[in-house]
Amino acid sequence: MQIGFIGIGVMGRPMCLHLLKAGHTVTIFARHPEKPG
Repeated sequence: MQIGFIGIGVMGRPMCLHLLKAGHTVTIFARHPEKPG
């Protein structure tokens, strides 16, 4: 499954990591990529 996030923040980062570990494709758009969640 392909999943997209717009801004991940503190809570979204673990969610994205779990989805990646489960084998999903995750695309993230961050307004401030130098400040990961």
